[in-house]
Amino acid sequence: MRPERITKTPEVVRASTPITDPSMKDIPLAYLMAVKNNENLDDCCRDFDNMHVELQKTDPALESANKLVVACGQCGKKQTRFVGGSANTKAG
Repeated sequence: MRPERITKTPEVVRASTPITDPSMKDIPLAYLMAVKNNENLDDCCRDFDNMHVELQKTDPALESANKLVVACGQCGKKQTRFVGGSANTKAG
């Protein structure tokens, strides 16, 4: 018999904020450029003026956020990027 599956709901470190907000300057540009340069996404989803980012921690033991949820402010579609290494994604 399989053990019961343990699921964790990510903890929101910072609520959805427009990427153009000065408080979002610490988001690694490489993650945002991956969304912007993704030709499979609609044009509205690739526009920085429409991007909103929510920072999440997938494990409460982590010091800072390790998951970025990039949402389009126009159509509402979401893209997820996981942050690794020393990226600064602390709530500020």
